[in-house]
Amino acid sequence: SELTNQINVNRSNTHNQIKGQIFYSSKYLVGDSIGLKTTFENDKFKYKAIPPALSHKDAVCPNPPLNVRVDSDSLRWDIPAAAADGDLPRKYVVYKFANAADAITLKNDPKNIFAIVYENRLSVPVTGRANQYFIVNSLDKNNNESEGSPTVVLPLTGLELQVTLSGNTSLIHWTTLTEANTSYFDVEKSTDGRNFTFLSKVSAAGNSSTALNYHQQDVLLAPGTYYYRIKAVDIDGRTSFSAIRVIVFTNENRLIVGPNPFSTSINISNTLDYQKLEFFDVAGRMLLGKKLKNEANVRLEIPSVPAGLYLLRLTKVNGEQVTLKLVKQ
Repeated sequence: SELTNQINVNRSNTHNQIKGQIFYSSKYLVGDSIGLKTTFENDKFKYKAIPPALSHKDAVCPNPPLNVRVDSDSLRWDIPAAAADGDLPRKYVVYKFANAADAITLKNDPKNIFAIVYENRLSVPVTGRANQYFIVNSLDKNNNESEGSPTVVLPLTGLELQVTLSGNTSLIHWTTLTEANTSYFDVEKSTDGRNFTFLSKVSAAGNSSTALNYHQQDVLLAPGTYYYRIKAVDIDGRTSFSAIRVIVFTNENRLIVGPNPFSTSINISNTLDYQKLEFFDVAGRMLLGKKLKNEANVRLEIPSVPAGLYLLRLTKVNGEQVTLKLVKQ
Protein backbone atom coordinates (compact mmCIF):
# COMPACT_ATOMS: atom_id res chain seq x y z
CA SER A 1 0.00 0.00 0.00
CA GLU A 2 0.97 3.64 -0.20
CA LEU A 3 1.59 3.71 3.55
CA THR A 4 3.80 0.58 3.40
CA ASN A 5 5.81 1.95 0.50
CA GLN A 6 6.30 5.24 2.30
CA ILE A 7 7.48 3.44 5.41
CA ASN A 8 9.90 1.22 3.44
CA VAL A 9 11.50 4.25 1.76
CA ASN A 10 12.36 5.74 5.14
CA ARG A 11 13.00 2.47 6.98
CA SER A 12 16.79 2.63 7.06
CA ASN A 13 16.89 5.94 8.89
CA THR A 14 13.81 5.94 11.08
CA HIS A 15 13.13 2.57 12.68
CA ASN A 16 14.25 -0.22 14.93
CA GLN A 17 13.30 -3.79 14.06
CA ILE A 18 12.63 -6.48 16.68
CA LYS A 19 11.62 -10.00 15.59
CA GLY A 20 10.19 -8.77 12.29
CA GLN A 21 8.21 -5.88 13.82
CA ILE A 22 8.94 -2.28 12.96
CA PHE A 23 8.84 0.42 15.66
CA TYR A 24 8.95 4.17 15.04
CA SER A 25 9.59 6.99 17.45
CA SER A 26 6.56 9.22 18.15
CA LYS A 27 8.57 12.19 16.89
CA TYR A 28 8.05 10.95 13.33
CA LEU A 29 4.29 11.00 13.85
CA VAL A 30 4.11 14.33 15.72
CA GLY A 31 6.59 16.10 13.45
CA ASP A 32 5.30 14.38 10.31
CA SER A 33 8.84 14.30 8.94
CA ILE A 34 8.17 11.20 6.80
CA GLY A 35 4.48 11.90 6.19
CA LEU A 36 3.01 9.37 8.63
CA LYS A 37 0.66 11.85 10.27
CA THR A 38 -0.59 13.13 6.91
CA THR A 39 -1.18 9.60 5.65
CA PHE A 40 -3.11 8.60 8.76
CA GLU A 41 -5.27 11.74 8.70
CA ASN A 42 -6.08 11.49 4.99
CA ASP A 43 -6.63 7.74 4.86
CA LYS A 44 -6.78 5.60 7.97
CA PHE A 45 -8.18 8.13 10.47
CA LYS A 46 -10.01 10.60 8.26
CA TYR A 47 -13.01 11.07 10.60
CA LYS A 48 -13.34 11.67 14.31
CA ALA A 49 -14.70 8.66 16.20
CA ILE A 50 -16.54 7.78 19.39
CA PRO A 51 -15.11 4.85 21.41
CA PRO A 52 -17.38 1.78 21.32
CA ALA A 53 -20.09 1.70 23.99
CA LEU A 54 -19.37 -0.67 26.87
CA SER A 55 -22.87 -2.14 26.78
CA HIS A 56 -21.83 -5.13 28.93
CA LYS A 57 -21.31 -2.65 31.78
CA ASP A 58 -24.25 -0.33 31.16
CA ALA A 59 -26.79 -0.03 28.35
CA VAL A 60 -28.73 2.97 29.72
CA CYS A 61 -28.34 6.02 27.47
CA PRO A 62 -27.86 9.47 29.04
CA ASN A 63 -30.37 12.26 28.57
CA PRO A 64 -29.79 14.65 25.64
CA PRO A 65 -28.53 18.21 26.22
CA LEU A 66 -31.11 20.90 27.00
CA ASN A 67 -31.63 24.38 25.53
CA VAL A 68 -29.06 24.09 22.73
CA ARG A 69 -28.52 27.62 21.53
CA VAL A 70 -26.24 30.12 19.83
CA ASP A 71 -24.54 32.60 22.13
CA SER A 72 -22.24 35.05 20.36
CA ASP A 73 -19.37 32.96 18.91
CA SER A 74 -20.29 29.77 20.76
CA LEU A 75 -22.71 26.88 20.61
CA ARG A 76 -23.97 26.26 24.15
CA TRP A 77 -26.29 23.83 25.89
CA ASP A 78 -27.50 23.03 29.41
CA ILE A 79 -26.46 19.87 31.24
CA PRO A 80 -29.45 17.49 31.44
CA ALA A 81 -30.71 15.63 34.49
CA ALA A 82 -29.16 12.28 35.37
CA ALA A 83 -30.42 9.24 33.45
CA ALA A 84 -32.34 6.37 35.04
CA ASP A 85 -29.08 4.76 36.19
CA GLY A 86 -27.91 8.01 37.80
CA ASP A 87 -25.28 8.82 35.16
CA LEU A 88 -24.69 12.36 33.94
CA PRO A 89 -23.03 13.08 30.59
CA ARG A 90 -19.27 12.66 30.68
CA LYS A 91 -18.76 14.41 27.35
CA TYR A 92 -20.66 15.56 24.27
CA VAL A 93 -20.45 14.80 20.55
CA VAL A 94 -21.35 17.62 18.17
CA TYR A 95 -22.47 16.77 14.63
CA LYS A 96 -22.44 19.33 11.81
CA PHE A 97 -24.50 19.26 8.61
CA ALA A 98 -24.83 21.44 5.52
CA ASN A 99 -28.63 21.30 5.39
CA ALA A 100 -31.68 20.37 7.46
CA ALA A 101 -32.43 17.19 5.50
CA ASP A 102 -29.01 15.71 6.30
CA ALA A 103 -29.37 16.75 9.94
CA ILE A 104 -32.52 14.62 10.16
CA THR A 105 -31.40 11.56 8.19
CA LEU A 106 -27.67 11.40 8.98
CA LYS A 107 -27.70 12.59 12.58
CA ASN A 108 -25.61 9.67 13.90
CA ASP A 109 -23.26 9.28 10.96
CA PRO A 110 -19.68 9.51 12.32
CA LYS A 111 -18.60 11.24 9.12
CA ASN A 112 -20.48 14.27 10.39
CA ILE A 113 -18.81 14.48 13.81
CA PHE A 114 -17.58 18.04 14.20
CA ALA A 115 -16.12 17.83 17.71
CA ILE A 116 -16.12 15.80 20.91
CA VAL A 117 -15.93 18.02 23.99
CA TYR A 118 -16.12 17.73 27.77
CA GLU A 119 -17.65 21.14 28.44
CA ASN A 120 -21.20 22.23 27.57
CA ARG A 121 -20.04 24.74 24.99
CA LEU A 122 -18.10 24.84 21.73
CA SER A 123 -16.59 27.79 19.91
CA VAL A 124 -18.22 28.26 16.49
CA PRO A 125 -16.74 31.32 14.74
CA VAL A 126 -19.29 33.67 13.22
CA THR A 127 -17.40 33.96 9.94
CA GLY A 128 -18.41 31.28 7.48
CA ARG A 129 -20.88 29.46 9.70
CA ALA A 130 -24.05 30.48 7.86
CA ASN A 131 -26.30 27.61 6.74
CA GLN A 132 -24.69 25.13 9.12
CA TYR A 133 -26.83 22.78 11.19
CA PHE A 134 -25.71 21.22 14.46
CA ILE A 135 -26.95 18.38 16.68
CA VAL A 136 -25.47 17.74 20.13
CA ASN A 137 -25.61 14.33 21.84
CA SER A 138 -24.55 13.30 25.34
CA LEU A 139 -22.06 10.50 26.06
CA ASP A 140 -21.87 8.83 29.49
CA LYS A 141 -18.84 7.21 31.14
CA ASN A 142 -19.44 3.98 29.17
CA ASN A 143 -19.83 5.85 25.86
CA ASN A 144 -23.56 5.27 25.60
CA GLU A 145 -24.95 7.98 23.32
CA SER A 146 -28.16 9.91 23.89
CA GLU A 147 -30.84 10.81 21.40
CA GLY A 148 -30.03 13.97 19.49
CA SER A 149 -30.82 17.46 20.66
CA PRO A 150 -33.19 19.55 18.54
CA THR A 151 -31.42 20.73 15.40
CA VAL A 152 -29.79 24.13 15.69
CA VAL A 153 -29.55 26.07 12.47
CA LEU A 154 -27.06 28.86 12.13
CA PRO A 155 -28.05 30.98 9.17
CA LEU A 156 -28.62 33.56 11.89
CA THR A 157 -25.42 34.66 13.62
CA GLY A 158 -24.59 36.74 16.65
CA LEU A 159 -27.95 36.46 18.43
CA GLU A 160 -27.50 38.59 21.56
CA LEU A 161 -30.19 39.35 24.14
CA GLN A 162 -30.34 42.09 26.77
CA VAL A 163 -33.15 42.66 29.25
CA THR A 164 -33.39 45.67 31.57
CA LEU A 165 -36.03 46.72 34.08
CA SER A 166 -37.77 50.06 33.61
CA GLY A 167 -40.28 50.63 36.38
CA ASN A 168 -42.66 47.70 36.14
CA THR A 169 -41.68 46.94 32.53
CA SER A 170 -39.04 44.57 31.14
CA LEU A 171 -37.32 46.13 28.14
CA ILE A 172 -36.28 43.26 25.87
CA HIS A 173 -33.66 44.04 23.24
CA TRP A 174 -31.90 41.60 20.94
CA THR A 175 -29.55 41.93 17.99
CA THR A 176 -28.35 39.74 15.12
CA LEU A 177 -25.12 40.12 13.17
CA THR A 178 -26.36 38.38 10.02
CA GLU A 179 -29.56 36.65 8.93
CA ALA A 180 -30.33 34.19 6.14
CA ASN A 181 -33.86 32.81 5.73
CA THR A 182 -34.90 33.83 9.25
CA SER A 183 -38.70 33.81 9.55
CA TYR A 184 -39.57 35.20 12.98
CA PHE A 185 -38.64 35.42 16.66
CA ASP A 186 -40.64 34.19 19.63
CA VAL A 187 -40.05 36.04 22.89
CA GLU A 188 -40.33 33.48 25.71
CA LYS A 189 -40.68 34.03 29.45
CA SER A 190 -40.20 31.88 32.55
CA THR A 191 -40.44 32.18 36.32
CA ASP A 192 -38.08 29.25 37.06
CA GLY A 193 -35.51 29.44 34.25
CA ARG A 194 -36.50 26.07 32.78
CA ASN A 195 -40.14 26.09 31.74
CA PHE A 196 -40.71 28.87 29.19
CA THR A 197 -43.99 30.13 27.79
CA PHE A 198 -44.71 32.18 24.67
CA LEU A 199 -44.87 35.92 25.26
CA SER A 200 -44.95 37.51 21.80
CA LYS A 201 -43.95 37.02 18.16
CA VAL A 202 -41.77 39.44 16.16
CA SER A 203 -41.20 39.19 12.42
CA ALA A 204 -37.57 38.83 11.33
CA ALA A 205 -35.81 40.62 8.50
CA GLY A 206 -35.32 37.32 6.68
CA ASN A 207 -31.96 38.10 5.07
CA SER A 208 -29.38 40.62 6.17
CA SER A 209 -25.61 40.97 6.12
CA THR A 210 -25.57 43.81 8.66
CA ALA A 211 -26.40 44.00 12.37
CA LEU A 212 -30.10 44.41 13.17
CA ASN A 213 -31.90 45.43 16.37
CA TYR A 214 -35.23 44.17 17.71
CA HIS A 215 -37.25 45.38 20.71
CA GLN A 216 -40.15 44.20 22.82
CA GLN A 217 -41.65 45.07 26.22
CA ASP A 218 -43.26 43.05 28.97
CA VAL A 219 -45.35 44.75 31.69
CA LEU A 220 -44.85 42.96 35.03
CA LEU A 221 -47.94 42.67 37.19
CA ALA A 222 -46.38 41.06 40.27
CA PRO A 223 -42.98 41.09 42.02
CA GLY A 224 -40.70 38.18 41.24
CA THR A 225 -37.75 36.83 39.25
CA TYR A 226 -38.32 36.61 35.50
CA TYR A 227 -36.27 34.84 32.84
CA TYR A 228 -36.34 35.64 29.13
CA ARG A 229 -34.98 34.07 25.96
CA ILE A 230 -35.43 34.52 22.21
CA LYS A 231 -36.31 31.60 19.94
CA ALA A 232 -35.30 32.24 16.34
CA VAL A 233 -37.22 30.27 13.72
CA ASP A 234 -36.07 29.95 10.11
CA ILE A 235 -38.25 29.38 7.05
CA ASP A 236 -38.14 25.57 7.33
CA GLY A 237 -39.16 25.63 10.99
CA ARG A 238 -35.74 24.96 12.52
CA THR A 239 -34.99 26.87 15.70
CA SER A 240 -32.14 28.27 17.75
CA PHE A 241 -32.15 30.05 21.10
CA SER A 242 -30.43 33.01 22.65
CA ALA A 243 -28.81 32.93 26.05
CA ILE A 244 -31.22 33.31 28.98
CA ARG A 245 -31.37 36.69 30.75
CA VAL A 246 -32.92 37.37 34.14
CA ILE A 247 -34.33 40.40 35.96
CA VAL A 248 -35.69 40.78 39.50
CA PHE A 249 -38.75 42.95 40.00
CA THR A 250 -39.63 44.16 43.52
CA ASN A 251 -42.33 46.43 44.86
CA GLU A 252 -39.70 48.66 46.44
CA ASN A 253 -38.26 49.58 43.04
CA ARG A 254 -41.52 49.80 41.16
CA LEU A 255 -43.04 52.96 39.77
CA ILE A 256 -46.80 52.56 40.02
CA VAL A 257 -48.61 54.45 37.27
CA GLY A 258 -52.34 54.38 36.73
CA PRO A 259 -54.84 54.26 35.41
CA ASN A 260 -53.51 53.06 32.07
CA PRO A 261 -55.34 53.61 29.75
CA PHE A 262 -56.09 57.02 31.24
CA SER A 263 -58.76 59.63 30.64
CA THR A 264 -57.80 63.05 32.09
CA SER A 265 -55.09 62.34 34.70
CA ILE A 266 -52.73 59.71 36.05
CA ASN A 267 -51.37 58.92 39.52
CA ILE A 268 -47.69 58.09 39.98
CA SER A 269 -46.34 56.51 43.17
CA ASN A 270 -42.81 55.81 44.51
CA THR A 271 -41.27 58.95 42.99
CA LEU A 272 -39.01 60.03 45.88
CA ASP A 273 -35.87 59.29 43.84
CA TYR A 274 -37.09 61.30 40.85
CA GLN A 275 -36.48 64.96 40.06
CA LYS A 276 -38.70 65.55 37.03
CA LEU A 277 -41.23 64.01 34.69
CA GLU A 278 -42.05 64.73 31.04
CA PHE A 279 -45.02 63.75 28.91
CA PHE A 280 -44.46 63.21 25.13
CA ASP A 281 -46.44 62.22 22.09
CA VAL A 282 -45.08 59.45 19.84
CA ALA A 283 -43.41 62.04 17.59
CA GLY A 284 -41.20 63.05 20.54
CA ARG A 285 -42.81 66.44 21.21
CA MET A 286 -42.96 67.28 24.91
CA LEU A 287 -46.51 68.23 25.88
CA LEU A 288 -46.04 68.62 29.62
CA GLY A 289 -43.17 68.83 32.10
CA LYS A 290 -43.04 68.92 35.89
CA LYS A 291 -40.21 69.21 38.44
CA LEU A 292 -40.40 66.99 41.51
CA LYS A 293 -39.07 67.77 45.01
CA ASN A 294 -39.15 64.90 47.51
CA GLU A 295 -42.61 63.87 46.39
CA ALA A 296 -43.59 60.26 47.01
CA ASN A 297 -46.80 60.50 45.00
CA VAL A 298 -47.70 62.73 42.08
CA ARG A 299 -50.99 63.40 40.33
CA LEU A 300 -50.45 64.51 36.76
CA GLU A 301 -53.26 66.35 35.03
CA ILE A 302 -53.09 65.59 31.33
CA PRO A 303 -53.97 68.34 28.82
CA SER A 304 -56.63 67.71 26.23
CA VAL A 305 -54.93 65.30 23.82
CA PRO A 306 -56.33 62.92 21.20
CA ALA A 307 -56.72 59.24 21.95
CA GLY A 308 -53.57 57.25 21.24
CA LEU A 309 -50.14 56.27 22.54
CA TYR A 310 -47.97 58.58 24.69
CA LEU A 311 -44.71 58.36 26.60
CA LEU A 312 -44.04 59.32 30.20
CA ARG A 313 -40.36 59.87 31.00
CA LEU A 314 -39.18 60.24 34.61
CA THR A 315 -35.63 61.29 35.48
CA LYS A 316 -33.98 60.27 38.74
CA VAL A 317 -31.77 62.52 40.84
CA ASN A 318 -28.74 60.56 39.59
CA GLY A 319 -29.74 61.15 35.95
CA GLU A 320 -31.11 57.67 35.25
CA GLN A 321 -34.28 57.72 33.16
CA VAL A 322 -37.36 55.52 32.99
CA THR A 323 -39.78 55.69 30.07
CA LEU A 324 -43.29 54.23 30.25
CA LYS A 325 -45.93 53.86 27.57
CA LEU A 326 -49.38 55.32 28.31
CA VAL A 327 -52.57 55.04 26.33
CA LYS A 328 -55.19 57.80 26.16
CA GLN A 329 -58.63 56.25 25.75
